[in-house]
Amino acid sequence: MATGESGLVFGPGARVSFDTYLNSFYERHWSRHAPLGGIALRLFGSGLVVLQWYRSRDGNPVASGKATVALNPVEGRLVPAPHADDQDSEGRLFFVLACASGHAVLRGGRYVTNTPLRQGFSLGIGLCTFNREDTLAANLCRIVASPYYRWARPSIAVVNQGAHFQNPAMAALLAREPAIRVFEQPNLGGTGGFTRAAMELIREGRSTHVLFMDDDIEIDPSVLVPTHAFLARTTSPTVVGGAMLDLLRPATVCEAGSAISRKNILRPAHRGLALAGGPSLDMLAEEAPVQFNGWWYCAIPAEAFQRHGLPLPVFIRGDDVEYGARLTAQGVPTVSLPPVAVWHEPFYAKPPGWQLYYDLRNRLIFASCHPEKARLDSPLVLLRRLADCLVKHDYMHAELLLRAIGDFLTGPNVLERPADAIHDEIVELASLHAPRCLDGGACPARAPPRAPGPRWAALTVLWVLAGLWRAAPRQTGDGLTALDVEGWLWFEARGLPRYLLTDSGNSFIRLYTYDRERFRRSATRGAHAILRYAFSFRASALAWRACHARLSGWAWWQDRFAAAHTPPSPRRPTSPRPDANVPSEV
Repeated sequence: MATGESGLVFGPGARVSFDTYLNSFYERHWSRHAPLGGIALRLFGSGLVVLQWYRSRDGNPVASGKATVALNPVEGRLVPAPHADDQDSEGRLFFVLACASGHAVLRGGRYVTNTPLRQGFSLGIGLCTFNREDTLAANLCRIVASPYYRWARPSIAVVNQGAHFQNPAMAALLAREPAIRVFEQPNLGGTGGFTRAAMELIREGRSTHVLFMDDDIEIDPSVLVPTHAFLARTTSPTVVGGAMLDLLRPATVCEAGSAISRKNILRPAHRGLALAGGPSLDMLAEEAPVQFNGWWYCAIPAEAFQRHGLPLPVFIRGDDVEYGARLTAQGVPTVSLPPVAVWHEPFYAKPPGWQLYYDLRNRLIFASCHPEKARLDSPLVLLRRLADCLVKHDYMHAELLLRAIGDFLTGPNVLERPADAIHDEIVELASLHAPRCLDGGACPARAPPRAPGPRWAALTVLWVLAGLWRAAPRQTGDGLTALDVEGWLWFEARGLPRYLLTDSGNSFIRLYTYDRERFRRSATRGAHAILRYAFSFRASALAWRACHARLSGWAWWQDRFAAAHTPPSPRRPTSPRPDANVPSEV
């Protein structure tokens, strides 16, 4: 067997399995949300092959039908897939091909169905970008070059919140593709960019659904086909998301949708799942209960924006959480649909920074607006977080935590300020207290994790803090200890006056050092801030809840955009979508 420009070449007796993440069909997601009358596999190529179907559940693949197929390179050959008797017997379908005689060439294939698309369906694509023009241009070029773009002709709204575009490839693309419109605005974060894209696509009137995509993902545009096919057959309004795969470990899932616990902790579905083997793939065949999907790739019905409002203007971090949970509560479920996925830089490869401000502030806002879903952090919880920062000499996060608490207590009026001005202040605050950057230097081997003690040894922490108030911990041994960011807990840093923080790939290196003056200042200010929080957090929560509808309303966002409105790039009329040519694409 060999591969080449002509396709996959089978010699006599050759056999190839398509028991993979991207080549499987996951039945249960479709039967629950987008029922199909039947599915088949259309194969393109030449020669004679034997196709064996398998249905796999719980790591147990069962042969479910065999057919001899004479391949055709132009029209293809249809091979019906075995039908499950009921939902309890559904699982993951895949197939194995063997060369029946002589040689055979497989050029491609796709799943198809005889269930028609819903009339009038159209998927619009919304992207927001901030000074990532090269990756944005590369993704747009991939999409425009795809077969999906040629037959679906989606409207594309790009919201640019950074410098004006300078990339020649981008200029050429915009000149020849009238379906792509660009809107310029100040930096309102991912929330402001995606919200603007959704509003413009809905105003245009063509798009029944809006697909949000990050500008820095790596995408195979073929995932647009099952996204379109699924949404066009859903029986009720549904949000469809794609999994985030680890760009550094491409066969590993970072997240495939997420749930939210009562403690306001995110529970990512299938985190760390390896996609190399059948048993792990079968886990994806069971639909995980999720309340939102990250907006790296997430399609939302236009009617959801019209009926249930727009995202809260929280700039970044938590906008997708709040909006997905809001829609779930209104009966609009989120489905993370395998094998739809994109590759994205993993969170662990990014050094700790200013994002913590938004993580905490928006976490408190979410719990205030949705008390039925998550509990608001108690003063003790925030005290623990502050103590964690101080023990680790993480004065940057201590200051960001205090700013987040203060802005939450200020109430909804804080969001009336220009978002880019707030963000500049947060970035400056983080920069002022940031640990020393040693990127590119040599990093010693990371220390083995210490045996964890009690979940929160309050007396031990108080003893450590009391010692840090007096003086620096005594250095033991030579050199610097390196800690892994994924296990960066207070007891790992206890007793270290200086240490390095990095990740598994040494993507970054930061030096954290004890500073008595900073420690005392953050501890004192922190005690006052948390005491203020203890007396005021309930009243602040009520104020946020009372303003939720206004802040997520169309009128609020229209007023925000009006001050910085820039007309879109010129656009020529687009040709109608040739839906009739592809009624059965899955």
